[in-house]
Amino acid sequence: MRERAAHPAETKALQRLKTRPKESHNRTGTPLEDKIVALVKALARQAAEADIRAERERENGRTQ
Repeated sequence: MRERAAHPAETKALQRLKTRPKESHNRTGTPLEDKIVALVKALARQAAEADIRAERERENGRTQ
């Protein structure tokens, strides 16, 4: 899903910040490799978030 800005000028500014895949000079991998890298990053982020939640639960007791 894409997040949409409420203001058209803000949306236009955000679009200018995004580098189009064809314009990127850093892309050397295949589409499959890119998907694998994205999956690994997502899993690492989820693991880090789970660690943070577990640490908070140890410190503050279980929250509901």
